[in-house]
Amino acid sequence: MRTLSRLCLIAVAIVVGLSVTAVISQSALQSLERPISGSSSILVVTAHPDDETIFFSPTILSLRQKHLEVHLLCFTTGNFRGIGDRRAVELKAAVAALGVDDQHLVIVNDTRIQDGKQEEWPLPIMAERIAAEVSKRHIDTVVTFDHKGVYGHPNHKACQEAVRVYADGCARNAEGSGTCPSTWQLFTEPHRKFMGAVTIIQTAARCQKLHQACYITPSVVGTMRAMTAHASQWRWWTHILSKTYVSVNALDRLPGFEQDRGAAQASASELSMRDAFAQDGDVAPHHASSRAFHSARRARALHTRHSLQVSRLLRQLE
Repeated sequence: MRTLSRLCLIAVAIVVGLSVTAVISQSALQSLERPISGSSSILVVTAHPDDETIFFSPTILSLRQKHLEVHLLCFTTGNFRGIGDRRAVELKAAVAALGVDDQHLVIVNDTRIQDGKQEEWPLPIMAERIAAEVSKRHIDTVVTFDHKGVYGHPNHKACQEAVRVYADGCARNAEGSGTCPSTWQLFTEPHRKFMGAVTIIQTAARCQKLHQACYITPSVVGTMRAMTAHASQWRWWTHILSKTYVSVNALDRLPGFEQDRGAAQASASELSMRDAFAQDGDVAPHHASSRAFHSARRARALHTRHSLQVSRLLRQLE
């Protein structure tokens, strides 16, 4: 009973803090927002029902406030505990609370892509699905997680990898025509506890200064309604509300193939110099660095093969 009372007090304190934020958001906070330029139809790619609310609600609510089209592609029903059907229904209600049309929501229910940290998701299949949605819905901007997946969740990280595979395949197929959507990733914030309006203002100011795009929630009510829709996840609410993701989203462009290739070439050059010095007896060989480089190169080759598959698929869709 004491624990429950404590959780209730924490929840009330956080809601009060969010309410204060709501009062100042239209002035101080909104002036710090930095939207993605040139976007009109945005696809948010997530792994589970509730990701859209916990991590992307500031972006979604802000875009909808500007009357831009927002589409959501969720790769699972969140069936890890056998309640996927229930969570899919909750997702539809949450999306409505965020102002997104039900027709703009796609929930993937594929036996090859299942909820779970031990599951290995097939990137080519995911990239093909992203390609199909981009083509069908005339998407010009794709938003997903970054390589850290917020807290390292493999399913979140797979979403980012699949978007990269799609983007690289599209770039190869488009050959500089500029027909591919821009791709963006949610910056994984440091582990910061929610401390009220001051913390949110500080986070927003840092976001504007350090990141290429920044969205700030325009509606605490919309966020709360979306959270309430995910009733099966109630035990996470105090944890969810304690994070700045429900108030501020920092976004950066997703690194593409050319950036990776440049980085790999720089690493190769650096390793070659180290090896040359090592042969002269000046420094010890960096075997660990060499192994890491070759491992990264193999991963890059696999990624390239996947993106080429997507490139072929895109030609078929034309």
